[in-house]
Amino acid sequence: MHFKNLELFGFKSFANKTELNFEPGVTAIVGPNGCGKSNVSDAIKWVLGETSAREIRGTKMEDVIFSGTDGKEALGFAEVSLTIINQPKILPTEYDEVTITRRVFRSGESEYFINKTPVRLKDINELLMGTGIGTSTYSLMEQGRIAELLDSRPEERRYVFEEAAGITKYKAKKREALRKLEQTEANLLRVSDVITEVKRQINSIERQANKARKYKEDFEKLKEMEVWSAANEFRKIRQEEGGISSDRNSLAAKGSELNSIISELDSKLSSLRNDLAKVDQRLSDAKANVVNMEGQVERNRDRISYNSERSGELNARISSLEKDIDSNRERLSNLENEVDRLNSEVGLFKSNEEGKKREIEEKTKYLDAIAEAVKTCQQNIEKAKLYVVDIAQGQTRVHNELTKLVAHTQHLGARQRRIEVEKRKVGEERAAFGQKLGDLVIFVEKISKDIENLNWKKAQAEGNLSTLGEEIVNLEAEFQGLGSELTTSQSRLTFLEDLKAKYEGFSLGVKTVLKEAEKGSQVSQGVIGVVADLIEPFQGYDGAVEAALGDLVQAVVVKDRETAKRLIKFLDEGSLGRATFIPLEGISRSETKTDILNYIKTDESIRSVLGYLLRDTYIAGDLESAFSSIAGREDHVRFITKNGEVVEKGLSAGGKVPKIEGFGLIGRDAKIKELKITIENLKAKSEALEDGLQEKKQLRDSLQTETKTMAEDIHKIQIDNANKISEKASLEEAINKINEEESLLNLELGEANSEIETYVTKEEELKKELASLDDEDAKVQETIKSSQDTITMKLKEREDTLVLITQLKTELDMLKDKEVSVVNALSMMARSLEDERGGLVSKEKEIDDSKARISELVVESEQLAKRNEELVCARVSAESDSQKIFGERKAISDSITQVENEVRDSQKAFNELSGRLHTLEVKTTEFNYKKNSLRDRLVQVYKFEADLEGVVIPEEINWDETNEKTEALRSKLEGMGAVNLVAIEEHQELQERHTFLTTQQQDLLLAKDDLHKAINKLNRTTREMFLETFQKIQVEFRDMFRLLFGGGDAELLLIDQEDILESGIEIIARPPGKKPQSISLLSGGERSMTAIALLFSIFKIKPSPFCVMDEMDAALDEANIDRFCGVLKDFVKTSQFIIITHNKKTISVADVMYGITMEESGVSKIVSVKFSEELEAKTA
Repeated sequence: MHFKNLELFGFKSFANKTELNFEPGVTAIVGPNGCGKSNVSDAIKWVLGETSAREIRGTKMEDVIFSGTDGKEALGFAEVSLTIINQPKILPTEYDEVTITRRVFRSGESEYFINKTPVRLKDINELLMGTGIGTSTYSLMEQGRIAELLDSRPEERRYVFEEAAGITKYKAKKREALRKLEQTEANLLRVSDVITEVKRQINSIERQANKARKYKEDFEKLKEMEVWSAANEFRKIRQEEGGISSDRNSLAAKGSELNSIISELDSKLSSLRNDLAKVDQRLSDAKANVVNMEGQVERNRDRISYNSERSGELNARISSLEKDIDSNRERLSNLENEVDRLNSEVGLFKSNEEGKKREIEEKTKYLDAIAEAVKTCQQNIEKAKLYVVDIAQGQTRVHNELTKLVAHTQHLGARQRRIEVEKRKVGEERAAFGQKLGDLVIFVEKISKDIENLNWKKAQAEGNLSTLGEEIVNLEAEFQGLGSELTTSQSRLTFLEDLKAKYEGFSLGVKTVLKEAEKGSQVSQGVIGVVADLIEPFQGYDGAVEAALGDLVQAVVVKDRETAKRLIKFLDEGSLGRATFIPLEGISRSETKTDILNYIKTDESIRSVLGYLLRDTYIAGDLESAFSSIAGREDHVRFITKNGEVVEKGLSAGGKVPKIEGFGLIGRDAKIKELKITIENLKAKSEALEDGLQEKKQLRDSLQTETKTMAEDIHKIQIDNANKISEKASLEEAINKINEEESLLNLELGEANSEIETYVTKEEELKKELASLDDEDAKVQETIKSSQDTITMKLKEREDTLVLITQLKTELDMLKDKEVSVVNALSMMARSLEDERGGLVSKEKEIDDSKARISELVVESEQLAKRNEELVCARVSAESDSQKIFGERKAISDSITQVENEVRDSQKAFNELSGRLHTLEVKTTEFNYKKNSLRDRLVQVYKFEADLEGVVIPEEINWDETNEKTEALRSKLEGMGAVNLVAIEEHQELQERHTFLTTQQQDLLLAKDDLHKAINKLNRTTREMFLETFQKIQVEFRDMFRLLFGGGDAELLLIDQEDILESGIEIIARPPGKKPQSISLLSGGERSMTAIALLFSIFKIKPSPFCVMDEMDAALDEANIDRFCGVLKDFVKTSQFIIITHNKKTISVADVMYGITMEESGVSKIVSVKFSEELEAKTA
């Protein structure tokens, strides 16, 4: 599997659609700093699902969208598509090619696609999980990630190894399983609470449901009789309603006749009013005509006056224009004389200009000759200077070679001295290393013994810790049991107190009395209490006492009979239910025959009441004893067992019903008191248990701290031991290297002596060559000086000629300026002359027009005077016509008055008839109201919406008896008090809900067990896979480190061997010739090489299909680059590499190279080269 294609659009600096095609092998991406190389790595990381903007060098995700340049606008979204060849089927999908696409908009919205199908980010992560491909895997490495991998805490380094082991998908499944387990436990807790609450609600609602069923049965009977009564009443109303129908029809016919007469009169009146309107319009038009004629006469008179004034103004204007014409003719003559003078001056100027131009041409030719001579001299100088430069270069070359020879000679001398010093140091180091190696051997043996002792102590502490953990688990289980028992007791106490506060179980009348007594109202004065609250049976005798008292357990004990009468009246007046009252003053205090009082605690005043109520009542041990005791007795006695079974002469009662705690009226207060004591005891026991548990936990924490400290000490000693062992190997290797180094120093010293002799001979030859070059340079300098003197003389002559030419050009420009000035003046004179001629013609035309206008005004005034005489005659005729029209209007107005009187009389008769008809309609409305009232009452009370006419009434019905039964049923229903009709449905729903919740609880318990099994299986699988992979990487890392560094040693250690799934990983590295040291103390190049060694060792165990390296070789020198490239070639067969680099040697390894440039500022562009094709072309 490998990358096939990467397509970018609008991603960072890639504003245009850009496509990179990848081949198996190595692809290098190169280019100058800031051109967008790393944006390719960021694009791969981003499309694979990176969600942190910081990881792709941004502050928010919208930063990846191209933000525009000076010449290119910003884009609204960014898109990257990565195509992967899925062969063999490493990705869990059926497709041979998988294209992952990611798109982000500037609004912040993101879209993900797999093969153009919209998916979630979670789907992409699951597709790549465990394949070595992803945003945080070892397949994406850059310089920052190198530092992160080496500098991070040991626990944070695990992610690379977990990805290599392929357990990331298992850990994700484990996290999901733990989350589901937590939700399941929370759901179990909630379901248990709900089941407890539903049970309590079922017990509470069952009694209400029975009462509601009885109420519905009686209500249906009442409804049937009420419907019969309403139907009977409805039929009576219909009979009365038929009697008034004929009267109403007769009145309606008469009203229709009167209405026709009124309509005819209204039509006639409307016609007369139309005629009157037409006459009024004619009269108005005649009057308007007279007014218009008078206005027209007045306007004609004003126009005649205006024409007279305008004729006078035009005569004055003609006189003024004649004077102006004389003045224009004089100015015209003067202008013609001035034009002739200016034309003669222009001819003179043109003659002088021709002479100056000829003189300037002669001087210009002389300047050209001077320039040619100067150019020849300059060419000679340039040739000489070039020759001088060649000579100078030769001199510089000789000087440089001499300097290098001297420097080399001095360097070789220093090298001789340094080699001799190093030989002495090597001997000293050999002795020191030998002494140090002996000390290390002794130290390593001592550390091994210390590790054995600490391991023994740690095992003892862990055994104590395990025992203590079991004790804590047992105590916690006991504490939870107490907590559960305490919660149950508190819930029962709250429930009982709530029942007591609401007087649950008492009848409506008793509840009303108790509430009044609680409020302290006047009507409740003298109430002592209810029998159930005033007695306390001995433990176990609640049932017996309640059976003996029966309904009297709800009886209200009062002070006297007056109190009882007052309360009965109060209940009766308010229809507040029924109650039984026992006045203390009417009870006999004589001795009673009963032994049940021996089992009841109560006040002495109440005991007499109980003796009266329970006379001839005895306690029997069991049912058999009761039947035996009653046999043969003639007196009326009864025996009660502890279970509440009753046996008396000719009667026995017993059996058992499910008992709901708290619904019994007797013993409720005792139970509340008992629960309060139980809760206090449980709280005290819980606190004591909690204190003991806390002490155990503190002891466990202390042991855990001690164990952890010992483990840390062991780990530190093991690291020291490993360091010392590594240091011992290093010392042995160093001694061998010292011996090799000494032989190399002797060889170097001989080579230095030979080179010094060669350099001395070459120095003499260079000095002779330098003297010859100095003589040649002096001759060339003399030739240059002669040419420069000639150029100076010619330039002086050129300057004098230029001054003379400038003077001639200045004089020529002055003549031209004067000529232009005269020509401009001549042009202005011509325009003025033309203007004067035009003005003369226009004024003569204006005089002719004014005279014609005066004649027109005189004619118009004469016509207006004649029109006024005609209008005066027409006005007299129009006023006569107006008088005739006014007479016609008066006749029509009299006719209208007569018709209006007839309409008024007819309307009066119609109104009287309408009043009688309205009375009949009111009665009809009353009948309709009664019928609607009957229907509405049945709908509102009984939801009966059928037609009453269709109700079938029994023929033999007795209405008096039916009314009595109706009243009796209504009273019975009202006596029931408040009835919860919804209780039936609520009871059924609660039963169904209880069954459903119980099933859910069982399902959740099974799911919890399955999740525990799945988590244990995942832990076993991931532990085995991780440990196997880690051990293989350990071996490969040591070998790869030695290969890349040319020696040295490195090791990977698990910090906590007991907790493999969470243990951190320590990296110990010792480059050749150095002591083992922390990763943070390594140089940049050493850190990069260590990270590369780790990366390649992981690749060897779990090859990733591809690897992206962003400038990982930046910190490596030439030697390390060679090793890096050599190792890289070994992995090209199994993985595809995309390397961003500046290094030429790394580039030489690549099969394909992409160059990133910025032809346009801020916009990256791709240039590709395929080396394999170029090589084939050259070979061909």
